[in-house]
Amino acid sequence: MQKIFYEKEIDLLHQLKELVSLTVDESIDYKIEDHGVRAVGSLAIKGEYISQEKRHFLENVELDVYADDQKIIDRQDFHLKVEDFHYDIIDGNLKIKIEVGVYGVEEGENRYIQLDEDPIDEIEKLSRDVETQTINEQVVAEAPEEIQDVEKLQ
Repeated sequence: MQKIFYEKEIDLLHQLKELVSLTVDESIDYKIEDHGVRAVGSLAIKGEYISQEKRHFLENVELDVYADDQKIIDRQDFHLKVEDFHYDIIDGNLKIKIEVGVYGVEEGENRYIQLDEDPIDEIEKLSRDVETQTINEQVVAEAPEEIQDVEKLQ
């Protein structure tokens, strides 16, 4: 068995005071492909919490796990199962770490997947990285001229 750990922060608008219930259920379909097996589906993170009143939440984590024939011990035994999960309450939000067992494959290195809470945050981060890279490229392009000016002054 191999393990995959998924980490996800669930934004509850900093309103979480007490966690009443939390479950993680898998819903996975298996597709046999030419050179392996693919597990496609989702993990449903459901819970109830208290802020000013009782509230419910539901978050889905999409899964797409491919096992190559070279790593599969038994195609019939290949499956994913939620083994365990742990959570922390941080600033009124929930951070959950889900342990998924991958059965029917050779043991290997555990995989850790950090799931971003919002794709918009990821897009903003990428655009900031592009802006920084562009600024750095401009500075590098201008630097040789400045060095030449210093040499002329000497």
